[in-house]
Formats: sequence, C-alpha cells, structure tokens
Amino acid sequence: MDYGATLEVMGTVCLYMKNPTQAEIFYRKALDIYELRLESDPEQIEEKRREMSLLLQAVHIMNQ
Repeated sequence: MDYGATLEVMGTVCLYMKNPTQAEIFYRKALDIYELRLESDPEQIEEKRREMSLLLQAVHIMNQ
C-alpha cells in the first residue's frame, strides 16, 4: 500500500508542476497497486477508485 500512496503523491507533485500527463501515469499506476492490495476489501477499492477518479478529473481539466 505504501508504494501506491507514494505513486499517488508523485502524481500530485506532477500536477503542481503543471505536468498532467505524468500525473495521470502515476495515478493510474497507484490505482493498479491499490486494486491488487485491497482485492479482499471491495468497499475500500471502491473508495480509492472514487478518490483517484477525482484526481484524474483534475488532470483532464489541466489538459484542456
């Protein structure tokens, strides 16, 4: 889980540095990690998907 959190933070840093393309890569990798690590807890996976969805929406807004 720590690796997923690290990737998520790196994505956020990329957003602040105005690099939304790289941010999206980090966010998607983080989501993959979360899904693998939390597979026994569907509610937590769903919550992480919602969180990551919001972050990805921010990426798409910055890309416009």
